Amino acid sequence: MKIILFFFFVLSSLYPAQSFDYQRTYGTYYGPAVTELGGPDHMGYVFFNPSLPNTIYINGTVYFGQTTLTDTQYNQYIVNSTNYVDSSTSYNTLHGVFNSTGNALLSEYVSPNDSSDGYQWAFDGSGNGIYTKKYNAADVAGSNVWFTSNPNSASSTETKMLYKKGSNGTLLWKSFLPDNVERIVQDDSGNIYVQGSTQLQNMGTSGTFQPNYTVDIDPTTNLPYHNVFIAKLSSAGQLQWTTYFHSRQSVVDIAYYNNHLYIMSDGSNSQMATPGTWQPTPTNFALTKMDTAAGNRVWGTYIGDPSSTGGDVPTILKVNATGIYFLGIQFLFTGATGYFATPGAFKATPTGDTDYFLVKMDETGNRVWGTYFGSNGYDHALAHGQLALTENSIFITGASYGQTNNIATPGAYQETNPVSTSNGTALYFAKFDTSGNQQWCSYYGGSNSPANLSVPVISVYPRGNGQFYLVGATNASTGISTAGTYQPQLPLQTTNFYTGFIARFDDRSELGTNEVTDSKDLQLFDNPNNGNFSLQGDLLEKENCKMQIFDASGRMVYQQNISKQKKINFELTGFLISASYILKVSDSKNEILKSFTMIVR
Repeated sequence: MKIILFFFFVLSSLYPAQSFDYQRTYGTYYGPAVTELGGPDHMGYVFFNPSLPNTIYINGTVYFGQTTLTDTQYNQYIVNSTNYVDSSTSYNTLHGVFNSTGNALLSEYVSPNDSSDGYQWAFDGSGNGIYTKKYNAADVAGSNVWFTSNPNSASSTETKMLYKKGSNGTLLWKSFLPDNVERIVQDDSGNIYVQGSTQLQNMGTSGTFQPNYTVDIDPTTNLPYHNVFIAKLSSAGQLQWTTYFHSRQSVVDIAYYNNHLYIMSDGSNSQMATPGTWQPTPTNFALTKMDTAAGNRVWGTYIGDPSSTGGDVPTILKVNATGIYFLGIQFLFTGATGYFATPGAFKATPTGDTDYFLVKMDETGNRVWGTYFGSNGYDHALAHGQLALTENSIFITGASYGQTNNIATPGAYQETNPVSTSNGTALYFAKFDTSGNQQWCSYYGGSNSPANLSVPVISVYPRGNGQFYLVGATNASTGISTAGTYQPQLPLQTTNFYTGFIARFDDRSELGTNEVTDSKDLQLFDNPNNGNFSLQGDLLEKENCKMQIFDASGRMVYQQNISKQKKINFELTGFLISASYILKVSDSKNEILKSFTMIVR
């Protein structure tokens, strides 16, 4: 018996158990046919409101001209909005807000021809929204902002604006924008970093990394090539500094962490590496660390195999306290080696036609470890959010084409590869620890059949409260949705096209605590109601609390301080219109006690 136990412990140490520590809370399709969520070229964005921690905000893209759908069929996806489809354009943004049960609080279209509605990028820490808009009409900026007048060519009829709206929907400030804005990120203090490209030659700030525009003439147009720019704005829209970032450069991704920006770009400039970093020899891509106090470079390194002819392509960058991580795709038909993997890697050698590589770097610009990941077939990297971090975990998503080996781990959410044909696509997601060890890998949904225009994609967005969301595009008819959600069925005409999907998973150990914490006795009634309702619970007697009501867009429409009493009546008939709302009760420290979805009829 002792010998058996000895071998059991030896085997357990050699092959640690891999268990899936999450449970799916809901899954729903979202949008008509030819909808991209989280797809290539930043077509889909996901963000969260700190005031509504169990609500997810989605920006996707609906393309026209591919199906025979009518405007009426498109408009069936409208919820609590009058922003209807504009199919006279080539595309519309599809903006949705979903609650903790997978039902839409808001769903609407935003047309590129609409000058009144902008594209929301994010919320700041106070719940204020950050927007951009682009349209063919004049506009007026505020005072004491980055650009108070339009900096672009007078011959251009296009106006580009950046603005912030308060949680109650009021405009806080508005600034004009230069030519092309590609990314916007924030820091913990609410400062905003704008990255784009421009032909404006007077934007640089003295003392930054590259204060001067590089004039490099394009022989085909006889005009200067665009320069990349990075600008830091205060939370009130005031310019702190702007630096140029090389001519003819293309930025792949940008990330903020701990008073530094990290820029992953192509490596076409031969002066991008600094001494003492990982890769001094020029390659196709580079990584640069900049301080955010003055906009200066801290270090730079090339990232890639110097012997490669273009077969390794980094696609996404993430940074947190545990390190700097980037994910990319390796094309094996270019004679690739195992350049990115380090000794003891989870997968030391790339296989199949393509494979993913995952690399961790330290704060000095040197590699810590690297590994490959993926099937033995063809894996593609066209999703916007294929890499995400939490305090101690790394999440990766992927898609494999055709009949490949099964890469799911025992006990995973979905252990079986859904593809049994040569032209199907499987979506999958995985979790690694920060040392590069895989914890588990799972498939999601059924097989995706070939489609026109786009490919199936899957992205991952974890939250700090033990949740993560999968967002993407699919035409799989099984394994995607759950009953009782906003859109449990595939929409029309998805045989040759894809539609969006959203799924939420919760850590099993956190289930029952995310929204309710210790306030199970706190109740809202009646619900639905006509604007008159009551809150009741023992917690309300213990300390002074605050009640806030948010509409479907995240705008706060009402708040009231609550004195210590077990039951409080509210009479808001005539003030609250018929709609769905989020009602949030917070304690004296502004920590959420409980959130409700409230329906007013």
